[in-house]
Amino acid sequence: MMTQEGREELRDLPAKQQEIDALAHKQVRCILWTGLGVSVAQISLFFRLGFLGILMGRYAYFLFTSRDPTLSRRRKLIKKHNFNAAAEEMQTCTSFS
Repeated sequence: MMTQEGREELRDLPAKQQEIDALAHKQVRCILWTGLGVSVAQISLFFRLGFLGILMGRYAYFLFTSRDPTLSRRRKLIKKHNFNAAAEEMQTCTSFS
């Protein structure tokens, strides 16, 4: 036969189990979020040091080795629109006189 204390203990078991389950769920969530944060930080660091370093290196190479892109674009547009630069220059010179 079971004693009164044994019966009360059996009644309290589901509540204790729910408390333990909630605590376990909370700890697992904490571990998962920490893992996600570490992964994002690591990927961000690799991206920053790896990809951006390469990208900035190529951009610096472009800055030192290329000519001004606006001049080449301007020449192409002048040819495309049949713009007479000499006539425009003459017009601006005479308008200031």
